[in-house]
Amino acid sequence: MRFDMNSGQTKCISEDIKSNSMTVGKYSVVNLNEGNPVPDSHKLIVKVTSPYGSIYHYGDHVDSGNFAFTAAEAGDYSTCFWANEHRQEITVTVDFEWKTGVSAKDWSKVAKKGQIEIMELELKKLYDTVTSIHDEIFYLRERMEYDEIHGTVLKHGFCSHLFVQNALIHLYAVKGSPAAAWRVFNETVGVDVISWSGLLLAHLRATELELARQVFDDMPEKDVVSWTAMVSGYSHAKRSREALDLFWKMRDAGVRPDEVTIVSVISACTNLGDVETGINVHSYIDENGFGWMVSLCNALIDIVTFLGLLTAYAHKGLVDEGYRLFQSMQRDFGIEASVEHYGCVVDMLGRAGRIEEAYELIVSMPIPSNDVVWGALLAACRIYADIDMAERVVKKLLELKPHVGGYYILLRDIYVASGRTAEANDIRQAMQESGAIKNPGCSWLGA
Repeated sequence: MRFDMNSGQTKCISEDIKSNSMTVGKYSVVNLNEGNPVPDSHKLIVKVTSPYGSIYHYGDHVDSGNFAFTAAEAGDYSTCFWANEHRQEITVTVDFEWKTGVSAKDWSKVAKKGQIEIMELELKKLYDTVTSIHDEIFYLRERMEYDEIHGTVLKHGFCSHLFVQNALIHLYAVKGSPAAAWRVFNETVGVDVISWSGLLLAHLRATELELARQVFDDMPEKDVVSWTAMVSGYSHAKRSREALDLFWKMRDAGVRPDEVTIVSVISACTNLGDVETGINVHSYIDENGFGWMVSLCNALIDIVTFLGLLTAYAHKGLVDEGYRLFQSMQRDFGIEASVEHYGCVVDMLGRAGRIEEAYELIVSMPIPSNDVVWGALLAACRIYADIDMAERVVKKLLELKPHVGGYYILLRDIYVASGRTAEANDIRQAMQESGAIKNPGCSWLGA
């Protein structure tokens, strides 16, 4: 695919990848001035992450690259591109392609199992480049036994290089082998936050959450990757309250979350069903500029979540906030509103006395309205004694449900409350002639 990015813009592309599926990808900035190097102003930051927050590929200030890995777990993997901000806005065009499964294996033409010599040559050539060696180990990890890779590192004396040891720690971490990861960690001189994050990931992969938390708490330094890994681990294990508690501690520690963190937090809110917390998280997302995460959020924010939030805003009387959420649901998250969402918003506007606004929302609905939506508006007309609107609403309701007597009764009560006895008697007579049956009325949110 080919896409354009403006200065300061971020674009993330997600792919649902099955566990143990091989994935390969390549990207490059389209050079409009062929024959010359890509200018620095057009170079990008590129990051490939797993649902757990593991970084499978990272490129800083690059114009092209490729990656290959085998998914340790199923879920949405994302590739995110960041374009640098410039005083004079520029447009960067990017070619990007990735494939998974059998097609990925055919496309990548990776080394066959047992070709250890290739691994040795690549390690010699790339040992002083952190990201290259890290990628190479992960590139070949399914083509060689883990001990063979480890042995190759020892054979060529690369165990003194921190970045190589860190790559090995993460290699065993992805395998879900904490004991092997600890063995390399204990052999490593001058461990850093990347080393510790590898241990953390190893325990998370092995579903050893308590041990993972112990490693996390013992870390002398924590970065966004380690915070996110622990939050994601709790969220993935459905320990949603612990995930959210840790997220707020992350915020208090002054660590800015990334898109992977936010996805885990949204997932935790959804699993927990805690609308109050959902409102707080939604406010945090809005205030901290994460509204652009359409592709990541769509997979986790479902209709029930938004309906619960809208209902909570309505009960609290936060009409403007609720209406903005309703608009952003469609505009920012690409989720089409259902008739239930419209009914909730109509009820919310009606309770606040914004009856004309509620009416305009109903008549502009892109989907058919129903008697529940109109009934919510009629209930508001009764509260505010808006006879003109009530007459319009009842006319519509009788078209939808001509034999429901509750609508006649509500309109009659509005006439009586306004001292219009004659019209009230006419309504009683019309109800009897139509054969409508009296039934209990209700509001969308209840009393």
